Amino acid sequence: MITKEIRRKLNIREGDPLELFVGEDFVALKRYNPAKSVRSSLSALNDAVMDEPLLKNKDALIEKIREMSELLESSGGGAE
Repeated sequence: MITKEIRRKLNIREGDPLELFVGEDFVALKRYNPAKSVRSSLSALNDAVMDEPLLKNKDALIEKIREMSELLESSGGGAE
């Protein structure tokens, strides 16, 4: 549980997804950004499509990946 005081100070709302990192002598919390994971997946997919020489409809696939990336950006999912 994170105290109300800390949530207010860090602008974290109850129920916001967080990542927890545990080091040897520290614990860190970071807001979880699912859009970052999606952007990373789209980038990897784009690279895989570009690197596949025998793939049919390569141009159409690349266009769809670009459209998904633009949709993510326009929906506010592009911000870190």
